[in-house]
Amino acid sequence: MNNSISKIFLDSVKICKHEFLSSRILLIITIIISVFNLLIMISKENNIVYALLILMQIFTFSIFFITYVLTAAISFYHGVFGKYAYFTHSLPIHLDSIIISKIFVFLLWAFIGILEFGLLFVVTKTYDNLLNRLNVITNLDTLEYMLIFLILTLSELIYIFMITAIIHRKKTYTLLFGILTYFGIKILLMIIFALISSLFNDIAIEYNNGKTMFYLVNIFLTILYYSICRYIIKNKLSL
Repeated sequence: MNNSISKIFLDSVKICKHEFLSSRILLIITIIISVFNLLIMISKENNIVYALLILMQIFTFSIFFITYVLTAAISFYHGVFGKYAYFTHSLPIHLDSIIISKIFVFLLWAFIGILEFGLLFVVTKTYDNLLNRLNVITNLDTLEYMLIFLILTLSELIYIFMITAIIHRKKTYTLLFGILTYFGIKILLMIIFALISSLFNDIAIEYNNGKTMFYLVNIFLTILYYSICRYIIKNKLSL
């Protein structure tokens, strides 16, 4: 069993290293973000240029986020269901290796994005001021920030893969159908959790201000998304 799990992860890493640089548009945007951060750092004497560069950097991060989501969905679609699907499924590796390799690639891109975002706070020296204003989270340490980021990113990434798997049979207006499905399920989940929260409010308070519930719910959802995605690929695949 341990050997099987090790092989899944080793195969995932091997695929990951070949796929990472294929996300060229994310690489280009990341380089642009780095350049902007450098320009922001050396232009503090000129208030107008400084303010303009920060606005442009915020816009660039917005583009990075949108591109990240679309690239993750498109890469997963083409790799598992689209033009590269026959090659992908002909590889002598486990199904989980294919899915996990995609997770590795885009988790790595997510960490690069958050590091660039953190660098923006460093060069503008607004990190401490931001934390002081966000009193709700100032009691968290760096490790917990990273854990929350990892859980949320992992959950959202696998959710995107699940949506891609759900809509992969749709051959026309695929992107539109995917966006509608994405937000439709999100809204449904928000309604469900709002109802549960109102019914079990005392339980949420008992678990350290809802922190434990946050971890449990997101881990549960991540496993659920992964299971649905895997089931569709294994049993409902349409190439």
